[in-house]
Amino acid sequence: MLLGVLEPSAFRLKTHLHNAGSIKGHKITLKEFLMTMRFYELLTHAQQEASPKSESLTLDQLRALTWQTIIVSREAKREGIKISDSEVQIEIKHLFSVHGEFDLSLYEEWVRKNFRSQPRDFEETVRKHLTVQKMREKIISRVPDAERDNRWLEWLRNTIGNAQLKDYTAKDYSTTE
Repeated sequence: MLLGVLEPSAFRLKTHLHNAGSIKGHKITLKEFLMTMRFYELLTHAQQEASPKSESLTLDQLRALTWQTIIVSREAKREGIKISDSEVQIEIKHLFSVHGEFDLSLYEEWVRKNFRSQPRDFEETVRKHLTVQKMREKIISRVPDAERDNRWLEWLRNTIGNAQLKDYTAKDYSTTE
């Protein structure tokens, strides 16, 4: 289980103490990277509680998922895909409703204790997650059901391969700029 390991000190940054890396030359802040990673760490934990047979992600797998999400969300933005505030609110209300009622205090307390940040940071990370989902829907929308996973994976490989990712969080990153 990875809960609690995602602190800035968990990564040995060789350069750019405030940046986790870059995509096509555009800097990715350490805050954005860690918030996205924390979101997926918590999501994975929730999935494990719901289905104990599911495997946990290693730190490297979680880091890769984080970069994938950031890359895809940037590509979606470039293609004009947007998530409205109301879409984010609907998702948040869905996640934090008890017996059909949204519980604001539960939400704020959960974000503070588990996400370890402010609600706005969490909401922007949810927006990024929803953006990736919307991008996936766009990519596979006209593909036969049997080919959807392969088409998505092919698109991901190409997009990530063309991202010119520089990952300063990687253990073996030694290039300085």
